[in-house]
Amino acid sequence: MAGIAVLHVIFWSVVTWADWQAWVAGDLWGADPASALEYRLHYGYWALVGGFAVPLFLLGLLTVHLTRVGISLPRYIGWVMLAWVLVASALMEPNGFPLGFIPTALLLRAKYLQRGTMPSSTL
Repeated sequence: MAGIAVLHVIFWSVVTWADWQAWVAGDLWGADPASALEYRLHYGYWALVGGFAVPLFLLGLLTVHLTRVGISLPRYIGWVMLAWVLVASALMEPNGFPLGFIPTALLLRAKYLQRGTMPSSTL
């Protein structure tokens, strides 16, 4: 999750670099997202600064930390992430959301292995 977040930030930083000066200047305040320039500014903002990359990075770091101290995330985290990745992947292609299947599968697999409900030999 942390790796995906870092890749997301790197990609969108390159794509939106030209818009950063406008963001700092306050051009997003009161802008009409329907016009071409403002749409591009808003799109870039929500893809980077206002997006989910930072919380996803923090969730990845939290997952690693908790795993190292012997605590696993609740199962619902994996299931909600799976639903989110499925919906986001289906709504628009191409996008990077299918990468989310990797950490989602790992989270669900770890939880099932912890409960002993999934034989490790089938994985």
